[in-house]
Amino acid sequence: MSKNKKIILIIISFLIGISCCLLVSYFFLKPKEIDINSDLVRDLYSSVNPSSDATIASLLYTTNPLSNEYIIDIGLMAYIKEHGKENSEVIPREEVEKNIERILGQVPYVHEKVYLFEEMCGFTYNNDKKQYEDIGGCGGNWYERIHRKIVSAKKTNNQIIITEKMIYETDDWNDTTSKRTIYSDLNKTKQLDYKELSSHISYSIELEDYIDDASTYEYVFEKKGDHYIFKQITQIN
Repeated sequence: MSKNKKIILIIISFLIGISCCLLVSYFFLKPKEIDINSDLVRDLYSSVNPSSDATIASLLYTTNPLSNEYIIDIGLMAYIKEHGKENSEVIPREEVEKNIERILGQVPYVHEKVYLFEEMCGFTYNNDKKQYEDIGGCGGNWYERIHRKIVSAKKTNNQIIITEKMIYETDDWNDTTSKRTIYSDLNKTKQLDYKELSSHISYSIELEDYIDDASTYEYVFEKKGDHYIFKQITQIN
């Protein structure tokens, strides 16, 4: 075989090898759609959404890195979900820390009094006993609401990306009138609707009515050992 033919064969073999590597990489790295109703997707999503109250929920979208209160709320709510409200009036500090590390990895925070406005109002932190203690009943945010839903989820080799649609509602409420304004996001980038209703009737805003103009967020979870930890949330429109 001539020298030129050998060189050509080497080049062809090299190109075939590169092509195979690219195909393999594409196969493993290409995101694959996964069921948004699967336990994995639902558990990951709920783990970083400890409260539906707008005062608390808004912290996920407006603080980067996550606020100290939101981090602790994540740890507390994980415990409440596992043990039930009736068994969560006192929560050991180490349990909160364990949940935070499992869900968020190694993140800085300090223990403090926090609010949830969800299944339980909130907790004070008892430094002497190293535990969180239930505050008792209290109200939540009556003037703002965040409406959101998962619309898709995909998996790569080491990540799960959950896509969410969200709108923001304000309610200028008094004893007679409920003045509701719908925005595409918390920054009020685009006003989607305005309604004046009687404050004496029950009326719920439906996200589906504004889904095309709703803001879109991506939650990124990255595999660590045998589970996934939350890495970031990004607004993509």
